[in-house]
Amino acid sequence: MTWRPESNKSARPAHANPAARVTVAFDPWASSAEDALRARAQIAAGAPDPLTQQEAARTITALRDAFDGDAGGCSVLEAVKLCLLHQLAAPQWLTDAFASRYASVTEAAVRSWSDPQAFGEYWPAGTHLAAERKRRRQQRAIYAEVWRLVTTDPERKVNHDLFEEVGEQRAISCSGSQADRLYYAYLAEGMPNPLDARGCLMGEAAAPSALAESPIL
Repeated sequence: MTWRPESNKSARPAHANPAARVTVAFDPWASSAEDALRARAQIAAGAPDPLTQQEAARTITALRDAFDGDAGGCSVLEAVKLCLLHQLAAPQWLTDAFASRYASVTEAAVRSWSDPQAFGEYWPAGTHLAAERKRRRQQRAIYAEVWRLVTTDPERKVNHDLFEEVGEQRAISCSGSQADRLYYAYLAEGMPNPLDARGCLMGEAAAPSALAESPIL
């Protein structure tokens, strides 16, 4: 049995983002990459990063397809996490999906939050968590370095040579092929592609300094 919450008629519009404080109009759910970069160049102190807001909105929308799958509960939690981290108002379909799975426990349809009808188990049995923590730290470092190299050099290509250079860094210390694999896996999670960000600046008035820091929390 799946619990279906009543529609919340007073819910905020899906695209509302009252926490954003930028000096240009920007809708993370509907704006273009160029809009995000222009907003990033004019961002006010304390405002969320428009570029990461836009990528988060895209990732949340893509996650919707997995809501009814075997890992649907974890996908719902991932989408909620992205909304909270990037100060995005949740679309109604996400609110409904979360409330339904939450209610499956509170209304006693199932006993545990880890039940597949609720949110399920995230890590498969036998997963070595220490190894996963190390992989995630390394992955973030690789992404940040690729972002720095690509967005500060308009001619820099993302290829074998770049990943070999990144992997040789003491803080990363891995093969070029491993750096390549971890980088693209991170992009697949919804992180902004530095090549796209750099390309959007071509012909724009935005300063390259708007891209200097990689969009990692």
